[in-house]
Amino acid sequence: MNMHVCACLSQMCGNHRVSRHDCALCAASCVLSMNVPFIDIYEQESKKMNAATNILLTGKVQINTVSAEIGYGTSSVVFNEGDKMFSTITFPSLPIKLKNTKDLSGGLFDGAVQKSNVLVSHNDMKFEVGPNICSTSGRMTTRVLNDNYVQSEQYQVLLKGALLLQPHNKIDCLALGLPVNRLGLKEELEQSISKLSFEDRCFQIKNIWIIAQPFAALLHHVEQKSENGLSFLKGKSYLTLDIGYLTFDYIVTNGMHINSEMSGACDLGMSVLIREITEHLKTTFSLNDLNSELINQAFELGKLKLFGKEYSFPKHEGGDVSFDVMPLITKHMQRAVNEVINIVGQGEQLSGIVICGGASSYLEPVVKNAFKFLETDTYGIDAVAKGLQYGAILKSLKAKN
Repeated sequence: MNMHVCACLSQMCGNHRVSRHDCALCAASCVLSMNVPFIDIYEQESKKMNAATNILLTGKVQINTVSAEIGYGTSSVVFNEGDKMFSTITFPSLPIKLKNTKDLSGGLFDGAVQKSNVLVSHNDMKFEVGPNICSTSGRMTTRVLNDNYVQSEQYQVLLKGALLLQPHNKIDCLALGLPVNRLGLKEELEQSISKLSFEDRCFQIKNIWIIAQPFAALLHHVEQKSENGLSFLKGKSYLTLDIGYLTFDYIVTNGMHINSEMSGACDLGMSVLIREITEHLKTTFSLNDLNSELINQAFELGKLKLFGKEYSFPKHEGGDVSFDVMPLITKHMQRAVNEVINIVGQGEQLSGIVICGGASSYLEPVVKNAFKFLETDTYGIDAVAKGLQYGAILKSLKAKN
């Protein structure tokens, strides 16, 4: 049986033999692996959370929380800074290995590392990480797309980069998200964090909190929609969809119970669609090769940058070439939604649907067409990281009160 330590308590809930669960957030983070129902604690939790949030906003308690979603496609780090609870930096999950960190411009340019990026040392090598990485990535830059992602050099470098991009050295709670089908890596990830080393900064991390990414997106939805904390979920059932780079994740919640039988992930993330579009555009432009990162960037910018020109994306007409990849996008989104329909049916038992991810705007119309009678709320690429931050703030404040 997996053991889970509530960051806001000095109490373990190994197999839930305790008489009550004192932390709703920790309870929810346990459920996917334990399949355990919850006790009704909404009212007491919401009062604590509202009070805690007010204390933070008035500056009566100083806490430092940092949340990082290290994804296969993009990564986000969120941190509190002054009176801002959700300062956010999103960057490509593409650490660039630097062969030469010397300034080859003789001081004319700003230096080897682009502005807003950071230099990460790892295993006697130097990497560049940050929001401006796309402009420096080469054709051979690739992503790690496998089950060992958390143990990979790429993940470790990106996590280090996320910590270096934010200002806090003393961190009350570091919150991280994992795909639904990767939650078994929680303990291994916690251990790897304790082994991270840095050249120029020393981090003191008091607590680590790791949950499923779509659950974090649901927390972001709660933060956006309600001032009453988790009590917002009482009596409601939600389907939360997270379309990531590698996987398409989904969870079903009934109140504060996550239905593990109706939650999971499938290999229909954006990487599959990007490969299909890359092949299509190679033919359109008569190319032998095409960097798929340009397609990924086109989804973010709404335009394809190629050969010094900009083409509207996903459909372009006129000029030297015309293309329309919207049919490929719709087909892929429909395949992903069909996977969910096979699990939840028509969704008549649901109260609403939450959608997140960088391609959520493309997924939304397909979801609305499939679930015509349900209210749908759509959030962007940083929703998971912001939901992690919301939970981390509440847990840290509760620990100090």
